[in-house]
Amino acid sequence: MIKDKLPINFNGEDFEIRKIPVRRIGALAATLSNLPEVFKEVFMNDLGEARDLDTSVLLEKAPKLIMQASETLPPFLAVASEIDLEKILDGGLDDLVLLIQTVLQINNFETIVKYLKNFMKAQ
Repeated sequence: MIKDKLPINFNGEDFEIRKIPVRRIGALAATLSNLPEVFKEVFMNDLGEARDLDTSVLLEKAPKLIMQASETLPPFLAVASEIDLEKILDGGLDDLVLLIQTVLQINNFETIVKYLKNFMKAQ
């Protein structure tokens, strides 16, 4: 069974991260500027295939993602997770990496990227 929410402890406070509903996609898109290129560089290999999103790969790639998307990432995560932006900004780096991983996992971003790649190839 596919989960629709995952528990997370962010900066000492418990939250449930839920799948992003379609009605919030517009708000999510509004937070993006350079994030798609950053995601592509960090989460796709040179052949345009999704990288394995296991914890070790995410930990290896997270610093680059954070550095390149420092202005875009917190608002994106605030909308994606429904955690207040100020709480995200007050969290630690370990909290931020865990939040990124949880948002990606619950929303099955690897599969979404695969679907979008297949769609683009078919065009």
